[in-house]
Amino acid sequence: MAVENTDRPSQDGIYMLVGGAGVPNYGDELIVEKWTEWLTRRADLSDVKFVIELNHHKVARMYNYGATPRVYPSGDLAFAKFIFGGGNFAEMFDRGCEFARKGTSDKRLQRLQDRIRRTRVYHLHGGGYLNDYWPAHAFSLGVGYGLKLCGDARVIGTGLGLGPFKDESSKARVVDAAAAFDSFEVRDTSSFETASSHGISGLDDIFLSAVNGSVTTESALHVSLSDRWNGFDFSNVFSKEFVNSFQRVYFWICTPRDAKIFASIADMFRHVEPLVSRDLIKDIPCGRRNFMVTERFHPHLVGARLGFEGVYYSANPYYDAKHGSVTGLGSSFASWDGSSSLDSSLLSSRPSLAMVSTDSERISSKNRRAWAALEANVLF
Repeated sequence: MAVENTDRPSQDGIYMLVGGAGVPNYGDELIVEKWTEWLTRRADLSDVKFVIELNHHKVARMYNYGATPRVYPSGDLAFAKFIFGGGNFAEMFDRGCEFARKGTSDKRLQRLQDRIRRTRVYHLHGGGYLNDYWPAHAFSLGVGYGLKLCGDARVIGTGLGLGPFKDESSKARVVDAAAAFDSFEVRDTSSFETASSHGISGLDDIFLSAVNGSVTTESALHVSLSDRWNGFDFSNVFSKEFVNSFQRVYFWICTPRDAKIFASIADMFRHVEPLVSRDLIKDIPCGRRNFMVTERFHPHLVGARLGFEGVYYSANPYYDAKHGSVTGLGSSFASWDGSSSLDSSLLSSRPSLAMVSTDSERISSKNRRAWAALEANVLF
């Protein structure tokens, strides 16, 4: 087992990677994995210390975030959100800005304050965590904005998913940040519209590199549903004929809460195999034919990139935008309302070949944009 890197970064400037990881959640942890790999192999950052700010520091041990040299997982920014918490999006944004600009007398935040003072690159990585549902994350956006107003740090955002926002003050803060950041990349059309003319239309951060998949000769069914399906009767949806038409059945446990849904489905079909997010980040088992049933965004995006066929369920406008962005990229997944049997969907489904054919091009595009976001950085 890898040992966590618990040494403190040196007194030199640091690179702070900030986002929604550390819940844990498959998509957010995958993004951190991609960025950590990308940054630590970059030659001109070979002497840089990277601080990864996570929502729950203990998750760092689960994903071995501290095993990579020069990478230091931290939960200090999450603790600051807690200390300054209780406000709406605009209020949390403003508190983050003031903290970056003026600091605080609270000794519990001294280490974070010191690190922010030494930050040379503040990188708000992707994910769909900037919205009115989870206003605490606006604190991180506000910190970046404050750093840009008063310091020499380079401040960038990559692969961001914005909204939904009900309050105009939330949108206004996002526009202010997008205008101030050195680079502010968003991953979908809705987010681009929210950022006004200041955002860069780009891709989700998982496009930094290819998806890791191992192909076998067996057919496979992949299921990814959230805890909102607790107590749901799946007997009319997952018929025995449908499930038994696949040689392997996998359930993607993207967060710990998904385990309850896995248990209910596995009770119906005893050959269902769980895949936790740590496994999915490293390697995805693929069959010669793969059908996916997903409510979650990143499984849809990953499955489509691997050429899967299948259906997606959208629970609300938040997921409408997310799944819509994947179909806009070429996913062949069809919309499913959650009430009908999946047998007919299986018969009429098609592999997402358009996603597969353009994947290499999108990886190259994402990497060019990532290099561009940092190429003006001469601070190290």
